[in-house]
Amino acid sequence: MPLAPKAANADLSDKQAAEERCVSFLPGTGSTGGFLTGRDLGSRINVRAGAGTHHLVRHQGRIGDEIDQLLDWGVAPDGSCWFKVRLTRSGIVGWVRSDFVELIPGPLDNL
Repeated sequence: MPLAPKAANADLSDKQAAEERCVSFLPGTGSTGGFLTGRDLGSRINVRAGAGTHHLVRHQGRIGDEIDQLLDWGVAPDGSCWFKVRLTRSGIVGWVRSDFVELIPGPLDNL
């Protein structure tokens, strides 16, 4: 018996589910900034050119580095959530996976 073709909208619903999961990471009132976080103090956190590990590493931050602005969010091809941020001290702008970002509630005028 032949297999039924995959529904054309299955990929769309997977993408929508990933996007909804990413939005759930945002604080209810929004965020203007935060800091990089992780388990091991002193660890470096990759700041990439785009949302996903397939993008080049442009910079490395450290746990505790302050984020002065959340610029955007996105979903990588693997379904992971990423935030485009600007680091306060260096001014570097890039993408960091959401589990390495702790957001501080505040207004989100630009998202």
